[in-house]
Amino acid sequence: MALFDTADGILMLGTYTWAYINPVRKIYYNLVITFFSIVVAFVIGGIELLNIIGEQVRVGGTFLGFFAMLGDNFNLIGYLIIVLFVGTFFIAKIFYKALGSEELEHKFDEQEGNNIVGANNEK
Repeated sequence: MALFDTADGILMLGTYTWAYINPVRKIYYNLVITFFSIVVAFVIGGIELLNIIGEQVRVGGTFLGFFAMLGDNFNLIGYLIIVLFVGTFFIAKIFYKALGSEELEHKFDEQEGNNIVGANNEK
């Protein structure tokens, strides 16, 4: 547990540092993480709901049996979610560069720098 907690701390430090250096990155990071968190919440909720339905109805079958098996193995699902969050960070970083958001970031930095220089010259 301590190993995962330490690894999580290191990962979050890296992602927050990357995301909060620039407002464009911050917005992009928050959108991706929020979307992924919502998807994970719905998946876990759906597994739990179908697992409870399967237990209460006691209908045999492969569909509800599959969700009962998933409900019994939530530890593995937790590990998968960790891997997906880490993978999502790297995929988001690749898309960030591929879609040209990095260039938008540089334009934003240049524009912000010009505004600061212009404000100093007006005084």
